[in-house]
Amino acid sequence: MGRHSMRAPLILDDKARKQLIEIAYSPRETESRITRAKVLLAYAGGSRVSMIVKYLHINRPRVIRIIDQALSMGVVASLEERRGRNCGSGRPGEAIAWLLALAEQPPSFYGYRAEGWTMKTLVSHARKFGPMAGHPSLADLSKVSAYRYFAGQGRPFRAA
Repeated sequence: MGRHSMRAPLILDDKARKQLIEIAYSPRETESRITRAKVLLAYAGGSRVSMIVKYLHINRPRVIRIIDQALSMGVVASLEERRGRNCGSGRPGEAIAWLLALAEQPPSFYGYRAEGWTMKTLVSHARKFGPMAGHPSLADLSKVSAYRYFAGQGRPFRAA
C-alpha cells in the first residue's frame, strides 16, 4: 500500500477542465503548456505523482513543481510561461547599447583621471548615471553582466 499524499487535491470547475483539455490536445500550443495541462488533468483526475511521471515521461520534480504552482497560483496562471534562470538579462536593448556606447567614450570626458575604463569604474558609473539617463535597469548592474554584454557583441572588454 502506497503512502497518502500530503498535497491538497486539485479541484477543477468545468471551465478550467475544458480549457485544460483544449490546451492538452491542441496542435498549436507549445510543448511545455501541453505537458503542464496534461499533468494538471491527470492530478485532478486522481492520479498519483509517480503515475504521472511514468505516463508522461518527465521527471518527478517537474511534476511536483507544476502541481504546486497550480495549487498556489491557480490553474490558469500556472499555465503561463515564467522567466527562469538564464532566460535573458531582463535589461532592454537600449540600456545595453547605452552601456556599450559609454565604454567607447574616454573616461576623462566624464571627469575621471584614467585614460581608459576599468570594468569596476564603468559599472560604477553605469549604476550611478544609467538610471538618470533613462535606464533604471542599470541600477543593479554587475561586472559579470557587463562582461557578458561585451562578449555578446563580439567585443571582449579590455581594461586600460
